[in-house]
Amino acid sequence: MFVAILGAKHLLYIVFDDLRPELGAYGVAGMQTPHLDNLAATGLRFDRAYAQESVCSPSRASFSTGRRPNSTQVWNFLNHWRQSSCTTHNNVRLVGDVMPGGWVGVPSGWQTVNFGGAAQCCTSCSAPENAGCAGWSFENGNCTLLSAVHSREACPTDPAEAAETCVSGEPGVTPTWTPLPQRLREHGYLVMGSGKYYHDGSHAIGAPGDWTRPAGAGQPPMADAPLSWSNATDASGTSVQWPDIPALRQSLGYFTNTYGEKAGTYLAPDDEEGCNSTTYASERSHQFCVASAAMPNGSGVADALCDYVTYHDAVRKLRFAAANFRKTGQPFAQVTGIRRPHLKWRTPQAYEDLYPAASVAPPLHKTLDASVDPLAYSVFGMDAEGSGDFVTDPYSPGNDSQLVELRRHYKAAISWADYAAGRVLSALDDEGLTSTTLTVMHSDHGWHLGEYAMWEKRTLWELSTRVPFVVRAPWIAASVGASSRALVELVDIYPTVLDLLGVPLPTGDSVPVDGTSLRPLLEDPKAKGKALALSTFPRCAHKGMPPYGARGLKGGAGKPRHSPASSRRPARPRLSRANTRTQTILASRWSALRSHTWAIRSARTATGTPSGSRGTARPSRPRGRCAFELRSSTITTATTAPGPTRTATRT
Repeated sequence: MFVAILGAKHLLYIVFDDLRPELGAYGVAGMQTPHLDNLAATGLRFDRAYAQESVCSPSRASFSTGRRPNSTQVWNFLNHWRQSSCTTHNNVRLVGDVMPGGWVGVPSGWQTVNFGGAAQCCTSCSAPENAGCAGWSFENGNCTLLSAVHSREACPTDPAEAAETCVSGEPGVTPTWTPLPQRLREHGYLVMGSGKYYHDGSHAIGAPGDWTRPAGAGQPPMADAPLSWSNATDASGTSVQWPDIPALRQSLGYFTNTYGEKAGTYLAPDDEEGCNSTTYASERSHQFCVASAAMPNGSGVADALCDYVTYHDAVRKLRFAAANFRKTGQPFAQVTGIRRPHLKWRTPQAYEDLYPAASVAPPLHKTLDASVDPLAYSVFGMDAEGSGDFVTDPYSPGNDSQLVELRRHYKAAISWADYAAGRVLSALDDEGLTSTTLTVMHSDHGWHLGEYAMWEKRTLWELSTRVPFVVRAPWIAASVGASSRALVELVDIYPTVLDLLGVPLPTGDSVPVDGTSLRPLLEDPKAKGKALALSTFPRCAHKGMPPYGARGLKGGAGKPRHSPASSRRPARPRLSRANTRTQTILASRWSALRSHTWAIRSARTATGTPSGSRGTARPSRPRGRCAFELRSSTITTATTAPGPTRTATRT
């Protein structure tokens, strides 16, 4: 039963997907983002905010729990933080006495085996009902539990590192985690969610109905329901949090819900199928499509725009929460996840018209500078003008027309996302609750738009890790309409929100919160803040992700750094002594860097030559081969040459 919290503030939390600081509020000329600009003008805009990893699932696992990726042990699309952590052995098969509890193929009622199977095998061995488990082996999608281990055998590992991975280990523990929505719910808040907050791609196997070992779409599966969200009902007894998906389709248009259609399912609409339909067969790219029949508000098309569905649902929930507050005094937290500007860029025509080709410029630096080792580069194919994928390596940027065409569609997607967020912000104003609501806005990570022939995210570079971030706390006068140059991280959101809402940090979690409350910066925006901002990135190849680094050059994963495929690379200029050592360290530590690399952004200017440190092994959640070779690898680069590695040290 809810107990009224005297004077409690509300929370409106808006998170975008793949949005870099390409907003008018951040000084980007020509951007039409009036709603987010107004939010920034009434809150505190953070100018140097960084994601902890520039990949959707790891970043969202990090900011939703307030822990860094090396704490959540989520670095990719294979696993989630509700699974157990075990001591593991790669390329090793355990031999012994087989016991019940494992599986061959996909167990009845379980989800696809292609994601996180090793971690789920570890979880099964660690489960209370399998208390006699002494070890486990996962190979070719099959999990074997052993009551006694007699020997070990070598076994192969598929370089793709997914369903065919050979991994074994001993039983471990299932960590206790309290993500932000769950913590607020535990403290008496009505917590509602619409759209993408947790990562909703991929699937995880598990025990259906057992939320200590969940199964289903997303990471964590099924948006962590029912642990994170309140199952409130309206006067008719109808669930507010879990909408009727078929009924929504009838009223708003067809859309795909990433979590499925069953009753009690979280709503996270997607509309990529709309781009793939015959309606858009004339489009000249697989990356975007224009819903020319859609009205500026998103209505008017049979295949609904996903953020049109999301903002309608978010406004409905916010109005319910406001009415419930006036009736009961219960504070609320409304989480809204806007999918654009994530690919595919599907927008109403009105937003496309905001950015004619003549108004959009190609990137200033179209290829990777010759002085920069392609170790940090990753290929992500893009197409425009019917060209097919024109991005093949760091030195093949495409022509200006192709670059402009893609960049203008990204901008249009941002303006459409701004409108969708604006509907929710306006609803808060209409309810008269803006002055007593903490509003948080940010993206999960940045995005490349052809700079250095790089697209998407998945690097440690500035464009990939830096995000827009605004906190509006109207009762803290110094923060209203201000900006901060202090280094901040998305991992700081968790403790900041709890601090500003007067909710204590959880005390029973297995891993301490890594972030730091930003309250001092809201009270004094000119304060210096923390000394460092850390971002990490894995160097594993696995299914569903593009190849990385020099292996990302034409030819694919496993290619040596100086392969014939990299012969197109321009000659390297003569380097200073410090830069020569930088390149030497990068070369000599290639095997170590295959696991993780870090970007360290410092409030002070870095001097001297690069340094590296190797971490120590510890029990971990199974991730794939290279994740076990090294727990962490630190390298700071200092270079005088132009190019993206200059962003590794921030001043």
